Amino acid sequence: MVSDLRLYFPDPCSESWSAMVPSGCCRMCSKCERPVHDLTRYDIAGVEKLLHDEPGACVRACIDASGAIATKPGPHGNMRRIVAIVGASAALLIASPALARDHRAKGAIVGVVETSAWKVTVTAKDEHGNSYKAKAKRNHKYKIKNVPPGVYSIEFSTDCDENWTVENVVVKDEEIKLDSRPGDAWRCITVGLVQIVQSDG
Repeated sequence: MVSDLRLYFPDPCSESWSAMVPSGCCRMCSKCERPVHDLTRYDIAGVEKLLHDEPGACVRACIDASGAIATKPGPHGNMRRIVAIVGASAALLIASPALARDHRAKGAIVGVVETSAWKVTVTAKDEHGNSYKAKAKRNHKYKIKNVPPGVYSIEFSTDCDENWTVENVVVKDEEIKLDSRPGDAWRCITVGLVQIVQSDG
């Protein structure tokens, strides 16, 4: 079985790729004066060589909703995938564990946003224009507290400029669970230092 290559982004930056100056196959970041490599221009073998030759390289990654990073097809196609890891464990990106109930305020919306974006804001809006917000944590869990009973539109917005809405969410005097993810075709553009994590065995 061919294993995936996993890449860890310890601290993605907010610098704009389009504002960087082209320099050969890279672009130069004016903030840190480092070359930034576009992984879509490399096949998987090329990505491995780049990161072994230049540990801690800064890259631009195009990541889909499953966490897979887009690369150029190799000479025999892509038999492997490159997967982006946001937190300490890949499971934090995709897992949706049951959340234990406690004695905190009733009328809450909790869940996991299954996305490759680094920052996610979740907003519940009722028919009267009232809104209640929460930011997802690094493990992509969120909780909107003190939500009065009613019918809400739940808006998800990310730092990758991807927004989507879940309509007609009914909230009562209890904690409800709402996991969500964008469409399968969605991609997130991320820039930052990257490290190779041991391939799946």
